[in-house]
Amino acid sequence: MSLFMGASDKESKQQKIRSLKHLLQESLKVLREHDVPTCLAYGTLLGKVRNGKIIPHDDDIDVLIDVSKRDTVERIGRTLRETGSNLYMVPRKNMVRLIYKDPKNGKIVRGDIFYYKRAIHTGTKCIYVFQEDSYFPYAQMFPMIQTTMYGQTCYIPGDPHAWLKLQYGPDYMTPMDYKGRASLWTYAKLACKHPWEKLTTQIHELWLLYPQHSRIVLLILLAIVYRVLQKKFKC
Repeated sequence: MSLFMGASDKESKQQKIRSLKHLLQESLKVLREHDVPTCLAYGTLLGKVRNGKIIPHDDDIDVLIDVSKRDTVERIGRTLRETGSNLYMVPRKNMVRLIYKDPKNGKIVRGDIFYYKRAIHTGTKCIYVFQEDSYFPYAQMFPMIQTTMYGQTCYIPGDPHAWLKLQYGPDYMTPMDYKGRASLWTYAKLACKHPWEKLTTQIHELWLLYPQHSRIVLLILLAIVYRVLQKKFKC
């Protein structure tokens, strides 16, 4: 984070953290109401273990859910959309994208639900996280520990410190400013690797969040394409 960050930038960052907090609270609440055990993961788990809060430079939330709950999660997503909720659960391949439009400040924040399953890897009992294509020792995950974050019931891995050490190295408890930039660079590389998937995802999210505006933009684009084709073929 820059030392020369202006007051407005700091306020914007604080608003984003507050919106991420609301996203996490709403997500955990609705999942618990439908008996879906939800485990904190990655950066969200890191914040919980460090000081019980979302880490200041985080830009999303991450949770793990057993793949056996996939149908329930997708049903929740449909219900949320039908009822006009500010929380969206958008199914993706092997995961669910969380989108939250904060009614207090209009800020849009995102998160991810990663599905996992129990598996055997190189002869060892593990859990397999689909989207990340990664394995973690079973004993580090189970039995999960019930806890709370921002007043909402959730779970963390049975050995959260071993889990975080695997993810971030032995110094995971020490905050490092560059981690946020590294995360952004990772996203940039993924976007370059899968540009079409990234584009379609963004279009879908915009359509969900701003249906009226999206339809207007689509009509304008279609009109432009029609005019270009009309001129090209002199119709």
